[in-house]
Amino acid sequence: MATRAAAAQCQVDTDVGGHAVKIAVEGNTLEGPLVAIDSQGRRWQIDPHVVTRECYALTLFGSRGIAILPHGMALRFYTPTGPWGSPWTFTDLYSFYTASWQGGLIQADIDGDGFPDLFCGNYWLQSPKSFDLPWRLYAINAFHETPVSATAQLHWDGRRLLWVESRVPNGRIVRFTPPADIKQLWIPRLHPKSGKLNCPQLRLRKGKPTLASGVCT
Repeated sequence: MATRAAAAQCQVDTDVGGHAVKIAVEGNTLEGPLVAIDSQGRRWQIDPHVVTRECYALTLFGSRGIAILPHGMALRFYTPTGPWGSPWTFTDLYSFYTASWQGGLIQADIDGDGFPDLFCGNYWLQSPKSFDLPWRLYAINAFHETPVSATAQLHWDGRRLLWVESRVPNGRIVRFTPPADIKQLWIPRLHPKSGKLNCPQLRLRKGKPTLASGVCT
């Protein structure tokens, strides 16, 4: 059965209220205020206006927060500045200049230097050694044929990246293996279900990736 991709939302425990809160674009839309909502329905505005398809809980250099992909063209990290109701601050970690909305975000130490890097869309981002230093961007692939070609769903098993083109009918499903020089394009191998699922959706069951058809959004 086809399933619709979830609206942009995530759960994060920021330690300001002692429990996780839901982060979402108000009204579960792509555009509007970005808010935190607690179990009692209290609303805490993070940003008065964003345009994003996705939201992720993320910890960077010991700071808990959330990451979104504004317009699919940047990677932005928000953290609260104090107790419930306080302003949130944000840092744009990187801006993308690719003819496709980027999507998907997972964290892993890709280069083995002890600092968690990030996979995002067509790329992986090498973590600096401290928060105030710049991130560095390296392409895994160059898929950008449509405006949403790079809105991928991702799974990393420590050796290969499962890359799922989730908002395209008959989307590509590719396993990428890092080459000897991981800063170069990665080595692709099509999954047997590549091109056979409508807007394929990636889910984890007991830590194992599964694939099913979805609804393009």
